[in-house]
Amino acid sequence: MKPDEAKQCPEVRDVYVDVGAASAQEVERMRIIVGRPVAFERGLKRLNEDTVVGKAFDDRAGLAAVIGAFKAVEDQAVDVYLVATVQEEVGLRGPRWLPIRSRPAQR
Repeated sequence: MKPDEAKQCPEVRDVYVDVGAASAQEVERMRIIVGRPVAFERGLKRLNEDTVVGKAFDDRAGLAAVIGAFKAVEDQAVDVYLVATVQEEVGLRGPRWLPIRSRPAQR
């Protein structure tokens, strides 16, 4: 996306919402109608047999994967840091302090 495009509001016909459906029939069973206003449900919700959604679900799933990898690391001759941050979508507010606080080059 070009910077000037990011400042423009898209036309309704150009907006797509991933509802986890695999077919038009599944969308119909969900009673979703094109053009109808929608709002995000913030809690954990099962969309279908294979799909769940929820607030910050991508972050939570990613953190679970990183924790699993962290636990699998055998003792090494180096320090390993695990960091979870917030507000990376709004100007890297959370992670920007990481190198200042942890000072990894000085260890």
